[in-house]
Amino acid sequence: MRCSIAFGKVPVLQKFLLLLLELCHQGAGDKISNHNTMPKKTAADDDRDISTGAYELMVIYSPELSEEKWKKEVDELREVLVKETAAIFHESLFGMKPFAYRIKKFLSGYYVVFYFNAEPHVIAEVRNYLKLHLSVVRHLLMTLPEKFDLSVQNKLDEKLTGFLIESRTKKTTQGPRPKQHIMEMKKIEKKKTAEDESATASKEKMLSGHTDEEKLRSVEETLESILQNPDIKV
Repeated sequence: MRCSIAFGKVPVLQKFLLLLLELCHQGAGDKISNHNTMPKKTAADDDRDISTGAYELMVIYSPELSEEKWKKEVDELREVLVKETAAIFHESLFGMKPFAYRIKKFLSGYYVVFYFNAEPHVIAEVRNYLKLHLSVVRHLLMTLPEKFDLSVQNKLDEKLTGFLIESRTKKTTQGPRPKQHIMEMKKIEKKKTAEDESATASKEKMLSGHTDEEKLRSVEETLESILQNPDIKV
């Protein structure tokens, strides 16, 4: 009897179980669909994670190098950049140029400028390389802006070169340095003081001589008056 009642209720339980299973399947399906719709990381995303940028590197080499040795140094630096996967898209070899001011006892040096694209770790390698080279007087590494115009930069480089030459020319044509000028002024003052002292001594000597003559004349006049006095017998 109990079995018949239980079996008699089977259709109701089936409906309930089917409804419950349907709800469970819908929830699982939503989770699966949500999981499947999440964006996948692609190779392009991996490339974007690495911040490749454009850089400008200016290096000044010692003027004590011969031109041949300097070019070898530049070739070596170029090889380092290429080895570190830096894509060089322009370079300018300016050669020997004068400085606007003294740098490490030098008044001139060999200039070279590289423009390249590279990853951040390349920059660290390049910096270390330049620090270990004694022939490098100075270097400057800058990040280029996104809208970089190479033709404009070339014009600026030409103006900078002209400015360096003009500044150095002005310094050499303006005469002695302030310290030398002061030394020369001191020499002139000493000479003038010596001349003034000499003139003063001559004047005093002349005045002194003039006073002695007056004294001598006074003595002679006194003696003459004594000799001409009839009351005085000599």
